[in-house]
Amino acid sequence: MPTDRRELFEDWAADYDAFVAETARQDGFPFAGYDDVIRRICTEVGERGRVLDLGTGTGVVARPLIDGGSSVVGVDLSAAMLDEARRRIPEAQLIEANLLKPWPTSLDGPFDAVVSAYVFHEFTLEDKIALLRNAMRRLAPDGRVVIGDVAFDTSADLEQTRDTWRDAWDDTEHYWAADEACDAIRAEGWNVTWIRCSMCAGVFVVGGAE
Repeated sequence: MPTDRRELFEDWAADYDAFVAETARQDGFPFAGYDDVIRRICTEVGERGRVLDLGTGTGVVARPLIDGGSSVVGVDLSAAMLDEARRRIPEAQLIEANLLKPWPTSLDGPFDAVVSAYVFHEFTLEDKIALLRNAMRRLAPDGRVVIGDVAFDTSADLEQTRDTWRDAWDDTEHYWAADEACDAIRAEGWNVTWIRCSMCAGVFVVGGAE
């Protein structure tokens, strides 16, 4: 995420999980379907050994992956978020880094899967693709990238939700429109599957060319 967002997440770390849970319970934007997204990410990863978690936050995705037998390397911009993660996932290797800058060598891989939950909406589509390039280069053969996030089937759906949830919408964030995102991903030569989980969220599964 951009460096100027660091302070936001430093301040939010202690209350982040409670806020997300409450918003998800109310089926409100932007966390409607949150639990389904987390479960779907873990299902798509399956029994893959070494997993890189981009924007690991408080370790919400990493915890069930570790419980399922994966080893996890988590990276996040926020030291406060990583402090929360250390309490939840002491088994994980946790690294503080800005994903938009050169990645540290500890993230070189190979990884059987790269995952991310509710992070990529911090980035423009151009930066999303650049991050995917970095992730794809670190995959083991037959690995996959699995991203859950605030996302919509089409640009029209995105605009309609913006109008409906104007008070909760954050114009500084870059929510996915799956139609244009999948076109951009396929233009890189990768396969992508889009799985809708709620009115404002879903999962992208990205793999190598057939």
